[in-house]
Amino acid sequence: MPLPRFAKLDPNKKANIILVASEEFAARGYEKASLNVIIARCGMSKGAMYYYFSDKDDLYRTVLEDFLAGLFEIWSGGADDKHRPFDEVETPEAYWEEWIAHYRRSIRHYQKQPVYGEMFHRCLRSRASGISHPALTDVAEQIREWIATVLKRGEELGAVRTDLPEGLLLDSAFGMLEGFDRWLFQEFANLPDEEIDGIAELVTEFLRRIVEPVSAEPAGRRS
Repeated sequence: MPLPRFAKLDPNKKANIILVASEEFAARGYEKASLNVIIARCGMSKGAMYYYFSDKDDLYRTVLEDFLAGLFEIWSGGADDKHRPFDEVETPEAYWEEWIAHYRRSIRHYQKQPVYGEMFHRCLRSRASGISHPALTDVAEQIREWIATVLKRGEELGAVRTDLPEGLLLDSAFGMLEGFDRWLFQEFANLPDEEIDGIAELVTEFLRRIVEPVSAEPAGRRS
């Protein structure tokens, strides 16, 4: 966590530090990112940077926290409640329409803010390598919790199956979505704007095939 005095910093200066650090970490990854480059681009002295952060690790974790907060805001369509859109849907079909809207919002956000798209891609590649920074595990767990909450809402609406153990259902959904995102960002630079809706519908269809109730569910609910 950043030192408490970082919270008191001028909002514009704080945002600039986060942006510059995000660009460096997104471009080079944690290990190769240079704290000296970040300090120079921010127009700060090394002492000033350490006045706000303990070390590069602390800065990286702060960047990831800001990145994750931005993700949840975009995914919700607003800053008030990160689960709001899925809480408001009332039918199975509206639930799946919200998943499509979720991906449309995400892709358009990454197009408008390329640094965040590259940050997400870097995180996904690092996790796939098996040697990612421990902070990325925390990010993944928070995203898993978000997906678990959304799947639970789908169960309440009858849009998500209840015949599988919760852990298996969540692992299957999370693994598929993470894999899809890795593929998406490999193709992202060449993605025409007119294909956004098709991509959002494609990933939703993949997810539906995994978690939607089967036509003849086995008797009984999971324990």
